[in-house]
Parts: sequence; structure tokens; C-alpha cells
Amino acid sequence: MSKRTLKRQLNLFQVIMLGTAGTLGSGIFVLTGLAADVAGPATFLAILVGGFLSFSIALNYSELATMYPETGGAMTYVREAWGKGLLSFLIGSMDSISSTFYTALSAVGFAYSLSVFFPSIPIIPVAIAAIILFVLLNILGVTNIGNAQLVLGIGLVFAFGVFIVAGFTSPFGFSLATLFPQGRMFPEIGFVKNAGVLLKTIALIYAAYVGFEVIADDAEEVKNPAKNIPIAILVSLAFITLVYSLVVVVTLGTLP
Repeated sequence: MSKRTLKRQLNLFQVIMLGTAGTLGSGIFVLTGLAADVAGPATFLAILVGGFLSFSIALNYSELATMYPETGGAMTYVREAWGKGLLSFLIGSMDSISSTFYTALSAVGFAYSLSVFFPSIPIIPVAIAAIILFVLLNILGVTNIGNAQLVLGIGLVFAFGVFIVAGFTSPFGFSLATLFPQGRMFPEIGFVKNAGVLLKTIALIYAAYVGFEVIADDAEEVKNPAKNIPIAILVSLAFITLVYSLVVVVTLGTLP
């Protein structure tokens, strides 16, 4: 029996948006306030270090996804290294479970965000409806998902762009006095204490970078994978790091 293969339909721009929209999610909205409570203005530095550390993971995914341009991501690589045994099963199962929880978090976060504009909407039914919508898009084909990612990705980038530009240009927006209320970046005195605060904040904020690896998961549907996959992974992560950094600076420099 011949091996099942998927159609390579996603171009480079669609794949970049797949990684960008897959990462620009609920994490930055939820975690910024929590991180600022721990590190204050140093949250900006934690975001940059977290993005830099994520490149080590991104380079590994780029190499492996280019070598094995198949659907499955991490489970595929473990299977190639250790065979179709218990380890492969556990990796695949944990990946599926984590994706399920992340889907639920994103859907509920979307519903809560929508309730800002429509306060009377029911949170859980709206979250379930959002999940069903994307299930249907997946059933209809990867091209539909690619187009949906384009729309969502461009919408997210536009919204973040408006927030950043307005934050820096508005007279009631960003100011250095608000960003550094005590005249320094770190909330503590002393290298050891500040290093501990920074490491704690990086561990907290690191989850915001989860998502770009979806490119490797869908490698079997990417056109010219040897070229497009590594470019898309690295470009999307670099762009995400830039956007996250500017969003955090504007937010902490605007809200006391």
C-alpha cells in the first residue's frame, strides 16, 4: 500500500502568517501584566531574552522539518530516531493534549475579548462555536486554513501596529517617566536579586512564544519545504519578538 501524502498548497507568505498568527495569541495579553508585577520595566528585557532563547528551538525545528518535511512535527522526529514505540506514542499523545488545552485557552480568551464589545454574549458557547468553525475549515482543506491564517494574521498585525503607533504618538501614551517610575529598569537592588527576577520572568513569559512550531507540524503541506520552512520559522519568530517587545514597552510606558 502506498504511503499517504498531503498536497503541498501553502506558499511562503501563508506559512509565515501560519507561524505568526499561531504565536500571536492569548499569551501576550494574559502574561504581560503578570510579568510586570514581577519584573516591572525589566519585562521588556525578559521578552527579548525569551525571544532569543526561542531561536535555539526554532533552528532545531528548521533543520528537522527540512530533513523530514512530513506532518506530525515532534512526533515524527522522535519516531525517526527511536521507532514506533512507547516514546513516540507518548510524545504524540502529549502534543495532542497540549494542543487541545491551548485551543481551549485561545477559544475562551477570544470569547472574553469579544465580550468587551458585546457584554451579553455567553462565553462558553461562543468559544465552542469558534472551535467548530476551525474544525470545519480544516475539513474543507488546508487552503481554507491558509487563507484564514492570512486574514487573522494580517488583522492581528494591524491591531498591534495601531496599538504601538498610537502608544508612541499619543500625548497620553508612552513616556519614559511611566516606564521607569523609580528611574531604573530592575525593581530590586543587587545583581543576584535582579538576575533571579529576570529568570523568573523569562520562565513566565516564555509560553507567549509557543506557536511558531505549527509550521513544522504542517510541513507536508508547504510548497518547496527545504527553502520555505526555515525562512518562515525564523522570519515569523523574529517578527513576533519585535512586536512583543514594542507592545510591552508601550504598555508599561503608558499604564502606571
